[in-house]
Amino acid sequence: MPLVFGEGSTPEACVSDTREALRGAVATLLELGESVSAPAKSGQRTEQLNIRLSTDEKLAIEAAARAKGYAGTSEFVRAAAVNATQPKGARAGSHPAVAKAKALAKRKVPAAGPAKSRTGSR
Repeated sequence: MPLVFGEGSTPEACVSDTREALRGAVATLLELGESVSAPAKSGQRTEQLNIRLSTDEKLAIEAAARAKGYAGTSEFVRAAAVNATQPKGARAGSHPAVAKAKALAKRKVPAAGPAKSRTGSR
């Protein structure tokens, strides 16, 4: 998740703060009806889609991705496509990927290893 960070006076406090920030970011996205990327370890993305764009389209997509806090255009385009495939009339957050993200957000995120005094997630 772009721009989600935590801090703390100890590595444990930093990890705890980062986990809380991630839970808050996921909850906010869900409340806004946005899609939430599934963690890479829960389903490996093996398929690739190539598209051709005009220079103006590419620049517009890159600017929109940055404005929404995405580090790159791939996740931004993927999230937009997932949102576009949500069935008509479905309430926000009813897409299967969103339901999975909600379940993951309720669970505690396991530690990934030793933490530094300041960490972030992309």
